[in-house]
Amino acid sequence: MRYADQWRKGRVFLLGDAGHLMPPWAGSGMQSGIRDAFNLTWKLREVLSGRLPESLLDSYEAERAPNVRFYTEVAIQLGRIIQQQLIEEELAAMAPKPGELPMLRNPWYDAGWCTGEVTSDGAVGKMLPQPRVVDSAGRRCWLDDLLGDGFALLGAGIDPASLLTPEQREQWDRLGTRYFTVIGVDSAGHGHDDIVDLDGSLLSWMRGHATTVIAVRPDRFVAAAQRSGLAVPCSS
Repeated sequence: MRYADQWRKGRVFLLGDAGHLMPPWAGSGMQSGIRDAFNLTWKLREVLSGRLPESLLDSYEAERAPNVRFYTEVAIQLGRIIQQQLIEEELAAMAPKPGELPMLRNPWYDAGWCTGEVTSDGAVGKMLPQPRVVDSAGRRCWLDDLLGDGFALLGAGIDPASLLTPEQREQWDRLGTRYFTVIGVDSAGHGHDDIVDLDGSLLSWMRGHATTVIAVRPDRFVAAAQRSGLAVPCSS
């Protein structure tokens, strides 16, 4: 494995294989490069538009580097298992004990552009699930397709804007944020910004992280949650 010592110098950024190389065993090399690009491009868009300060770009390496190192270590360990032809025995040994987090889980950030403390049981810093949903017009699609390429606030059964202070609403509106109410298939609709969670996985995920409202970044990581505060993260 190889890592660049520095991922940014002035206006030059390294991402994907230019910044890190990993063995192929976990199939995470290209995915990591895509996540690098997604993380960086929405930040460049916001900085170039003047909506957020240039200091936001410093969070790129802070967020991505630890995640890349984790998946690189996973790939190395899987490679050793495969090469030693002990797949079943080693995978069983890698299985989490009761109460432990699994070795492979959705990407997460320990620090970066987010509001509040990042904790193992909180939503902040976690990557959002990707369930099948239905919009208020009856269109069935992936959640990504419905959220678009900007910021979004999601409320579990409530209008997320109803929990914002006037100052917080102004902050999110300045970023072009959209507001959605997530409901189950048996729930009555609230309006044109409803998202019907077909299998309940998104609502279950929010309940599991003890939050009713989350603020989602363009790269689908949670920037803020009701539990730790819904203000737009500071970039200075």
